Amino acid sequence: MAARNKKGFEFKLGTFGLVLFTFGVSLLIFGAFVLGVQVGKHIDTYPRKIVHDIPEKLHDTLHEVIPSNREKKSSNEAGEKGFTFYERLTKKQPAVERQIPKAQTASRHNTETIYIVQVASFRKRSMTVPVMETLRKMGYIPALEEIKIASSGPWYRITIPGFQSRDAAVTAARAVEKEMRDIQCLIKAMSPS
Repeated sequence: MAARNKKGFEFKLGTFGLVLFTFGVSLLIFGAFVLGVQVGKHIDTYPRKIVHDIPEKLHDTLHEVIPSNREKKSSNEAGEKGFTFYERLTKKQPAVERQIPKAQTASRHNTETIYIVQVASFRKRSMTVPVMETLRKMGYIPALEEIKIASSGPWYRITIPGFQSRDAAVTAARAVEKEMRDIQCLIKAMSPS
C-alpha cells in the first residue's frame, strides 16, 4: 500500500538564484572572518581591552535602544523598597584617594628621593575598582588620581606612593605585575617637597 501522506516540497533555484545564494553565503563568511580579525588583532597585547571594551560598547548600544521608561520604573521601585545602592554608586567621590601610612610619610621629611609605582591608567573610573581592590588585598595602599588631558579628557591613574628606594619600588612593581598579568608598572622618582 502506498503512503497517503506524501508531501511534495521542493526548493528550486535557477542559475541566477544559485549565484546570488553562493555570493551571499560567501559574503557572510568573509564578514565573519573580518570581524574575527578585528577582534583578535591585539588580543595578545591588550586582552583586558577586549574583555572590557567590547561588552561596554554593546551595553552602551543596547542602553541607547532601550527606552528610558524602564530606568524610571526601576528607580521608583528601588525608592519604594528603600534600596540605596544606586544612589551610593552614582554619588561623586573625591577625585583623589590618597592614604599614605606613617612609615611612608616619615621618608618625606628626608631630602632623599621618593619613588612611586604607577600601576595603571584608565579612562573610566569604574575600571579602577578591581585593580584597587587587588592592590589592597596584596597589602599596598593605592592612590587614585584624576588626570585631565586636553586631547582625551579625564584619565584615572592608580599609583602606589612612598617607596624610599628604587629597589623597593622595583620589588613592589614586580609583585604587582606577577599578580596582575595584564599590567606593566612604571616607576617614577619624585623629589620630596
